[in-house]
Amino acid sequence: MHSPPDSADCTKRLRTRSQKFWRDVAVIVSLTGGVIWAYFWWDERPIQQMETLLQQRQDAAALALANSYLRDHPGHGQAQELKGRALVGSKRWSEASQLFEWVGVVTPAGERAWSLALLHQQRWGEAQPLLTHLHQRSPQDAEVLHELISCNGKLGNLDEAILQAEQLVEVPGQEARGFLLLGTLHNNRLNRKQAIQAWQRVLQVNADASGLQVSADEFLLAFGRASLQEGQPQEAISLFERSLAIRATAEAQTYLGEAFEQLGDSERAVTAWTRAIEMDSLSVKAREGMARAALLQQASAKALEWLRPVLSQPDLASSTAYLAQRAYALAGDNSEAASWEKRVEQLRHQEQRRDLIETGIQRSPQSFWSRAVLAHRFAREGNAVQAAQIVMMLLKDAPDEPFLRELARHLERGTPLPSLDLIPLKQY
Repeated sequence: MHSPPDSADCTKRLRTRSQKFWRDVAVIVSLTGGVIWAYFWWDERPIQQMETLLQQRQDAAALALANSYLRDHPGHGQAQELKGRALVGSKRWSEASQLFEWVGVVTPAGERAWSLALLHQQRWGEAQPLLTHLHQRSPQDAEVLHELISCNGKLGNLDEAILQAEQLVEVPGQEARGFLLLGTLHNNRLNRKQAIQAWQRVLQVNADASGLQVSADEFLLAFGRASLQEGQPQEAISLFERSLAIRATAEAQTYLGEAFEQLGDSERAVTAWTRAIEMDSLSVKAREGMARAALLQQASAKALEWLRPVLSQPDLASSTAYLAQRAYALAGDNSEAASWEKRVEQLRHQEQRRDLIETGIQRSPQSFWSRAVLAHRFAREGNAVQAAQIVMMLLKDAPDEPFLRELARHLERGTPLPSLDLIPLKQY
């Protein structure tokens, strides 16, 4: 007879079988997981290749790979975003923004690419929130902050832009760029003293004004104009001469002449204006200067000779018309003098309206009518998308406002731009 099995031996055999079973299961799971991982690694390998190509600035190759991958994986969100980034790298701004609008973005790199696509299409209102989010994520990213400042400046958010420019000044290595933007924003707000102070800091940090957002001659010209308008002709002359030494332009010569005129040096003023007219025969300000110099000599015929080429221009200024009136009066032609006097009054009335509108924008850039004028400005510059976005928002509050309805018709049908005379200045 067999003796009954020992209970300890049974337990041991059961444990051994159990361990073997779970070892087999573990092997199967491990092999299965490895196969699945290998499958997904192989399937996702093009995603990593696209990322690498984008980092290497090989945008065309990244775009080709993205298109190939998306033919087999049309709903792959990451591949769609990488394609959008490749389109931005290829400067295909419109296609990129359309794609991002459809699929969205999930990474900071995608958000950055989308903002660049919008900026290059001058879609400031849509780029601004993206740039704001990117700036919050990376406050020391100078390029993002610079673009955010420019974007807010374009949208009329000048207070916000000025605060951000002050932040840019504090970013290491960005002092000159920051002070340039800060001065430009103050100058746009007609705060000449603050603009001059900021631009002086630019030259303290960067004596030759090189490597800025604008060329050195353009910066020095703008700085000189602000100084001249602030009653500092001697400082302005130095800046204009530096600008001219880099690149001679009729505009710089014209303002140089005005600076000499303010100092009472009519001979050097006439020399500068003569050079300006040699560069640009229709330089209005230079011809006005020459006419003023001729009238000081009681030479009415010479003054009219200087003025005639610009008297028929559609954007005639009241200052030019006034010089024509003085010249005809000095020549004893009372009929022509009276005719030009009426013209002067009409032009001054139009200019006063424009000045009041501009003052309204400076004082309250986010008011209803300031935004309406901004939309008009965008439309005039050809930025129909940005103009339409503002008009659509304003029409919700004032659907029957004639100026807005005319502006909307212009954007929809290409009718002439409405006149700013439709703006009710009392409400403004």
